[in-house]
Amino acid sequence: MITVTANNISTHNGTTIKVNNDIDDFPLHFYPLVCHEVKNPLTSISLALGMLHNSNIDDQQKEFLLIINRSYLRINNLMNLLIEQGLQKHTPQNTYSILQMIEEIIFDNKDIFKQNKITVCRDFTINDFAFTGEKYKIKLALSNIITNAIEAMPNGGEITVCIKQQNHKNVIEIKDSGQGISKKNLDQIFVPHFTTKPNGLGIGLALSKHILKDNNIDISVTSEENMGTNFTMHFNGENMGKILC
Repeated sequence: MITVTANNISTHNGTTIKVNNDIDDFPLHFYPLVCHEVKNPLTSISLALGMLHNSNIDDQQKEFLLIINRSYLRINNLMNLLIEQGLQKHTPQNTYSILQMIEEIIFDNKDIFKQNKITVCRDFTINDFAFTGEKYKIKLALSNIITNAIEAMPNGGEITVCIKQQNHKNVIEIKDSGQGISKKNLDQIFVPHFTTKPNGLGIGLALSKHILKDNNIDISVTSEENMGTNFTMHFNGENMGKILC
Protein backbone atom coordinates (compact mmCIF):
# COMPACT_ATOMS: atom_id res chain seq x y z
CA MET A 1 0.00 0.00 0.00
CA ILE A 2 1.23 3.52 -0.86
CA THR A 3 0.18 6.50 1.27
CA VAL A 4 0.60 9.99 -0.16
CA THR A 5 0.55 13.20 1.89
CA ALA A 6 1.47 16.75 0.96
CA ASN A 7 5.18 16.22 1.66
CA ASN A 8 5.74 12.46 1.97
CA ILE A 9 5.06 9.18 0.19
CA SER A 10 5.05 6.06 2.39
CA THR A 11 4.87 2.40 1.39
CA HIS A 12 3.88 -0.75 3.26
CA ASN A 13 7.52 -1.65 3.91
CA GLY A 14 8.16 1.58 5.80
CA THR A 15 9.96 3.47 3.02
CA THR A 16 9.29 7.20 3.13
CA ILE A 17 10.16 9.55 0.28
CA LYS A 18 10.25 13.30 0.71
CA VAL A 19 8.35 15.19 -2.00
CA ASN A 20 9.00 18.82 -2.82
CA ASN A 21 6.94 21.17 -4.96
CA ASP A 22 8.96 20.85 -8.17
CA ILE A 23 7.96 18.16 -10.67
CA ASP A 24 11.48 18.31 -12.16
CA ASP A 25 12.93 17.19 -8.81
CA PHE A 26 10.46 14.37 -8.20
CA PRO A 27 12.67 11.45 -7.03
CA LEU A 28 13.42 9.10 -9.91
CA HIS A 29 13.72 6.08 -7.61
CA PHE A 30 10.06 6.57 -6.72
CA TYR A 31 8.88 5.44 -10.18
CA PRO A 32 10.10 1.82 -10.00
CA LEU A 33 8.61 1.65 -6.49
CA VAL A 34 5.19 2.68 -7.78
CA CYS A 35 5.46 0.29 -10.72
CA HIS A 36 6.29 -2.62 -8.42
CA GLU A 37 3.30 -1.83 -6.19
CA VAL A 38 0.90 -1.51 -9.14
CA LYS A 39 2.19 -4.14 -11.59
CA ASN A 40 1.44 -7.08 -9.26
CA PRO A 41 -2.32 -6.48 -9.03
CA LEU A 42 -2.36 -5.54 -12.72
CA THR A 43 -1.08 -9.02 -13.57
CA SER A 44 -3.93 -10.55 -11.57
CA ILE A 45 -6.44 -8.30 -13.31
CA SER A 46 -5.06 -9.31 -16.71
CA LEU A 47 -5.38 -13.02 -15.87
CA ALA A 48 -8.94 -12.54 -14.61
CA LEU A 49 -9.89 -10.61 -17.74
CA GLY A 50 -8.58 -13.43 -19.89
CA MET A 51 -10.65 -16.02 -18.01
CA LEU A 52 -13.80 -13.89 -18.17
CA HIS A 53 -13.31 -13.24 -21.88
CA ASN A 54 -13.35 -16.99 -22.53
CA SER A 55 -16.42 -17.61 -20.32
CA ASN A 56 -20.09 -17.60 -21.24
CA ILE A 57 -21.24 -14.02 -20.54
CA ASP A 58 -24.06 -11.89 -21.93
CA ASP A 59 -23.73 -8.73 -24.06
CA GLN A 60 -24.00 -6.31 -21.14
CA GLN A 61 -21.30 -8.17 -19.24
CA LYS A 62 -19.11 -8.09 -22.37
CA GLU A 63 -19.53 -4.30 -22.48
CA PHE A 64 -18.45 -4.00 -18.83
CA LEU A 65 -15.50 -6.29 -19.60
CA LEU A 66 -14.39 -3.97 -22.41
CA ILE A 67 -14.55 -0.99 -20.02
CA ILE A 68 -12.35 -2.82 -17.50
CA ASN A 69 -9.93 -3.88 -20.24
CA ARG A 70 -9.55 -0.33 -21.57
CA SER A 71 -8.87 0.92 -18.05
CA TYR A 72 -6.35 -1.87 -17.50
CA LEU A 73 -4.49 -0.95 -20.70
CA ARG A 74 -4.43 2.72 -19.70
CA ILE A 75 -2.91 1.94 -16.29
CA ASN A 76 -0.42 -0.50 -17.82
CA ASN A 77 0.72 2.12 -20.35
CA LEU A 78 1.14 4.63 -17.53
CA MET A 79 3.33 2.16 -15.64
CA ASN A 80 5.51 1.74 -18.73
CA LEU A 81 5.84 5.52 -18.92
CA LEU A 82 6.91 5.68 -15.27
CA ILE A 83 9.50 2.96 -15.86
CA GLU A 84 10.94 4.96 -18.77
CA GLN A 85 10.99 8.08 -16.60
CA GLY A 86 12.68 6.23 -13.75
CA LEU A 87 15.35 4.90 -16.10
CA GLN A 88 15.70 8.39 -17.60
CA LYS A 89 14.75 7.12 -21.03
CA HIS A 90 13.15 9.34 -23.65
CA THR A 91 10.42 7.99 -25.87
CA PRO A 92 10.92 8.42 -29.65
CA GLN A 93 10.44 11.89 -31.13
CA ASN A 94 8.30 10.76 -34.05
CA THR A 95 5.68 12.60 -36.10
CA TYR A 96 2.01 11.94 -35.40
CA SER A 97 -1.46 13.10 -36.36
CA ILE A 98 -3.06 15.35 -33.73
CA LEU A 99 -6.54 14.35 -34.92
CA GLN A 100 -5.78 10.67 -34.39
CA MET A 101 -4.54 11.39 -30.86
CA ILE A 102 -7.63 13.42 -29.96
CA GLU A 103 -9.95 10.72 -31.30
CA GLU A 104 -8.04 8.11 -29.26
CA ILE A 105 -8.53 10.20 -26.08
CA ILE A 106 -12.24 10.63 -26.78
CA PHE A 107 -12.59 6.88 -27.40
CA ASP A 108 -10.69 6.02 -24.22
CA ASN A 109 -13.11 8.14 -22.19
CA LYS A 110 -16.37 7.32 -23.98
CA ASP A 111 -17.64 5.17 -21.10
CA ILE A 112 -17.01 7.99 -18.61
CA PHE A 113 -18.71 10.52 -20.90
CA LYS A 114 -21.76 8.28 -21.12
CA GLN A 115 -21.93 7.63 -17.38
CA ASN A 116 -21.60 11.34 -16.57
CA LYS A 117 -24.00 12.58 -19.29
CA ILE A 118 -21.30 14.58 -21.05
CA THR A 119 -21.50 15.51 -24.72
CA VAL A 120 -18.29 15.92 -26.71
CA CYS A 121 -18.29 18.48 -29.54
CA ARG A 122 -15.62 18.82 -32.21
CA ASP A 123 -14.85 22.29 -33.60
CA PHE A 124 -12.08 21.89 -36.17
CA THR A 125 -11.16 25.02 -38.14
CA ILE A 126 -8.36 22.92 -39.58
CA ASN A 127 -9.03 19.20 -39.79
CA ASP A 128 -5.63 17.90 -38.73
CA PHE A 129 -1.95 18.70 -38.33
CA ALA A 130 1.19 16.69 -37.75
CA PHE A 131 3.30 17.19 -34.64
CA THR A 132 6.66 15.88 -33.52
CA GLY A 133 7.01 14.70 -29.94
CA GLU A 134 6.53 11.96 -27.36
CA LYS A 135 3.06 10.76 -28.29
CA TYR A 136 2.07 8.83 -25.18
CA LYS A 137 3.26 11.55 -22.82
CA ILE A 138 1.41 14.27 -24.73
CA LYS A 139 -1.66 12.03 -24.83
CA LEU A 140 -1.41 11.61 -21.06
CA ALA A 141 -1.19 15.39 -20.58
CA LEU A 142 -4.29 16.04 -22.71
CA SER A 143 -6.13 13.17 -21.02
CA ASN A 144 -5.48 14.80 -17.63
CA ILE A 145 -7.09 17.99 -18.89
CA ILE A 146 -10.11 16.03 -20.16
CA THR A 147 -10.37 14.29 -16.77
CA ASN A 148 -10.42 17.66 -14.99
CA ALA A 149 -13.16 18.83 -17.34
CA ILE A 150 -15.23 15.74 -16.54
CA GLU A 151 -14.80 16.25 -12.80
CA ALA A 152 -15.90 19.89 -13.16
CA MET A 153 -19.30 18.73 -14.48
CA PRO A 154 -20.79 16.33 -11.89
CA ASN A 155 -24.27 16.90 -13.30
CA GLY A 156 -23.31 16.52 -16.94
CA GLY A 157 -22.42 19.10 -19.55
CA GLU A 158 -20.40 19.68 -22.69
CA ILE A 159 -16.75 19.42 -23.65
CA THR A 160 -15.63 21.13 -26.86
CA VAL A 161 -12.33 20.21 -28.50
CA CYS A 162 -11.01 22.75 -31.03
CA ILE A 163 -8.22 22.43 -33.58
CA LYS A 164 -7.31 25.73 -35.20
CA GLN A 165 -4.56 28.16 -36.15
CA GLN A 166 -3.87 31.28 -34.10
CA ASN A 167 -1.06 33.77 -34.74
CA HIS A 168 0.45 31.35 -37.26
CA LYS A 169 0.59 28.54 -34.71
CA ASN A 170 -1.41 25.34 -34.51
CA VAL A 171 -3.61 25.33 -31.42
CA ILE A 172 -5.75 22.90 -29.45
CA GLU A 173 -8.43 24.15 -27.08
CA ILE A 174 -10.34 22.02 -24.57
CA LYS A 175 -13.39 23.82 -23.19
CA ASP A 176 -15.93 22.65 -20.63
CA SER A 177 -19.24 24.02 -19.39
CA GLY A 178 -18.46 23.14 -15.79
CA GLN A 179 -18.15 24.87 -12.46
CA GLY A 180 -15.19 27.02 -13.45
CA ILE A 181 -12.20 28.01 -11.32
CA SER A 182 -12.09 30.97 -8.93
CA LYS A 183 -9.62 33.79 -9.61
CA LYS A 184 -7.93 32.92 -6.33
CA ASN A 185 -7.21 29.34 -7.45
CA LEU A 186 -6.56 29.96 -11.13
CA ASP A 187 -2.91 30.94 -10.60
CA GLN A 188 -2.32 27.81 -8.49
CA ILE A 189 -3.71 25.01 -10.65
CA PHE A 190 -0.32 24.09 -12.19
CA VAL A 191 1.48 24.13 -8.82
CA PRO A 192 2.39 20.57 -7.71
CA HIS A 193 0.22 19.26 -4.84
CA PHE A 194 -2.28 22.13 -5.09
CA THR A 195 -5.82 20.72 -5.15
CA THR A 196 -9.34 21.64 -4.10
CA LYS A 197 -10.58 18.04 -4.39
CA PRO A 198 -11.19 16.11 -1.14
CA ASN A 199 -9.12 13.13 -2.32
CA GLY A 200 -6.96 14.91 -4.88
CA LEU A 201 -3.16 14.77 -5.03
CA GLY A 202 -2.60 17.90 -7.10
CA ILE A 203 -0.30 16.14 -9.55
CA GLY A 204 -2.29 15.82 -12.81
CA LEU A 205 -2.19 19.37 -14.16
CA ALA A 206 1.35 20.00 -12.89
CA LEU A 207 2.50 16.88 -14.72
CA SER A 208 0.57 17.90 -17.84
CA LYS A 209 2.27 21.30 -17.97
CA HIS A 210 5.67 19.68 -17.41
CA ILE A 211 5.13 17.17 -20.26
CA LEU A 212 3.85 19.82 -22.66
CA LYS A 213 6.75 22.16 -21.86
CA ASP A 214 9.22 19.33 -22.54
CA ASN A 215 7.59 18.92 -25.96
CA ASN A 216 7.70 22.66 -26.77
CA ILE A 217 3.96 23.18 -26.23
CA ASP A 218 2.71 26.18 -24.25
CA ILE A 219 -0.42 25.83 -22.11
CA SER A 220 -2.65 28.57 -20.71
CA VAL A 221 -6.05 28.60 -19.02
CA THR A 222 -8.96 30.97 -18.66
CA SER A 223 -11.99 30.33 -16.49
CA GLU A 224 -15.11 31.92 -15.04
CA GLU A 225 -16.99 30.49 -12.11
CA ASN A 226 -20.23 28.73 -13.08
CA MET A 227 -19.42 29.29 -16.77
CA GLY A 228 -16.62 26.84 -17.52
CA THR A 229 -12.90 26.57 -18.22
CA ASN A 230 -10.80 26.77 -21.39
CA PHE A 231 -7.32 25.20 -21.69
CA THR A 232 -5.31 26.35 -24.71
CA MET A 233 -2.22 24.57 -26.08
CA HIS A 234 0.08 26.31 -28.59
CA PHE A 235 2.44 24.09 -30.59
CA ASN A 236 5.78 25.88 -31.07
CA GLY A 237 8.85 25.45 -33.26
CA GLU A 238 8.96 22.06 -34.96
CA ASN A 239 5.71 21.21 -33.19
CA MET A 240 3.87 23.78 -35.32
CA GLY A 241 3.62 20.86 -37.70
CA LYS A 242 2.22 20.56 -41.18
CA ILE A 243 -1.50 20.87 -41.83
CA LEU A 244 -2.57 17.47 -43.11
CA CYS A 245 -6.02 18.27 -44.48
